[in-house]
Amino acid sequence: MVNPFTLFKRKAPVQRERKPLNLPEIPADKMDLVNISAMINEGTPIWTWTSLLDKWNTTAMLNMQGNALDGFAMFRKEHDYLIKYVAVVSQDNQSMTLKIREICKCTNSNILELINTEIKDAYRVYYDDKHLTENLQYYVHDLDVETINEHLKNERVLYVSEEHFIKKDDAEIGIEM
Repeated sequence: MVNPFTLFKRKAPVQRERKPLNLPEIPADKMDLVNISAMINEGTPIWTWTSLLDKWNTTAMLNMQGNALDGFAMFRKEHDYLIKYVAVVSQDNQSMTLKIREICKCTNSNILELINTEIKDAYRVYYDDKHLTENLQYYVHDLDVETINEHLKNERVLYVSEEHFIKKDDAEIGIEM
């Protein structure tokens, strides 16, 4: 006999692990200063995925762009700097554009700060040893090495605000650091 109360009972949806970045994850036993510092100093970008759905914290909120519930940040060494980029995801979730957010000197103390904040708060942490994300588009900015060095004489971090980004009409060629 069929129980009439279970006839119209909905099945619970199957929870599948979301994987928005097709990059390898850093294993938990490699999340220390020695390993992260080695990756960054070898030129391997580190990606963090913060998600308000999976782990509610301040870092997740700061990495959000637009109305997304997921935030992606990339950290890599450029010259002698540790650079943080946030990824701006298109409305149709088909493309990402990198936007520089923070610049600091690439020192062990700043890498340790990265581990204790961004990496600790991330839902997942990835590395891009094959540089698959190297050709993403980026927002063009007006910062140069002299400006960065001058700011970092007095401050630990240079926070990049909207005033540093060049409008499309004003940009003839992207400024590279």
